[in-house]
Amino acid sequence: MEHDAKTLWGKFAVLTEEMRRFLTKEDIDQYLELEHQRETVYDLIKALDKDDFRTSEEGKEMFARLKPIEEGMIRDAQIWLNKSRSHNNRVQGYGNIGGFRPQGNIFNKGF
Repeated sequence: MEHDAKTLWGKFAVLTEEMRRFLTKEDIDQYLELEHQRETVYDLIKALDKDDFRTSEEGKEMFARLKPIEEGMIRDAQIWLNKSRSHNNRVQGYGNIGGFRPQGNIFNKGF
């Protein structure tokens, strides 16, 4: 199945916009699935013999529209990562209250 550059870049743009939407919702599983699809589309773009769309006016407009979306995704991903780390640290903190270590208590009872 052959694709032209304009069609593939259009799919790339739609996937990018959807990725941002799901990242904002913190639906990371769907975000990662879309990222995989976008990577597949990008591999098809790289395999093209010719990509005149990138330098066309329409292509330049699309890339100008995608740039802030990409930057927003980076920012949203950093926020999500910080939240996840903070949550993980809190969970680990509760597990260490009073030095309680279940595995140690179980082994000590047998000896």
